[in-house]
Amino acid sequence: ADLLGAENVLEATLEMGGEDFSYFCQDVPGCFVWVGAASPGQEKRLHHHPRFDVDEESLPVGAALLAETAVRFLRGEWVRES
Repeated sequence: ADLLGAENVLEATLEMGGEDFSYFCQDVPGCFVWVGAASPGQEKRLHHHPRFDVDEESLPVGAALLAETAVRFLRGEWVRES
């Protein structure tokens, strides 16, 4: 929320997805983040849909989020919630 503003961050509901990411998190702490990438005014489609069209303005948001996460980790600001 610090980077994007609290009004732009939503806590996702739990769901049974098909991601394998959870297997990695059994051995290494991790976090799964969704970055909204739908073009405004366009039909929202899943990422693997053949007609999915990413809004390229969302790419810098995702990159900044990853960079900020790396910087905080390197500074020792990593907080593991149990």
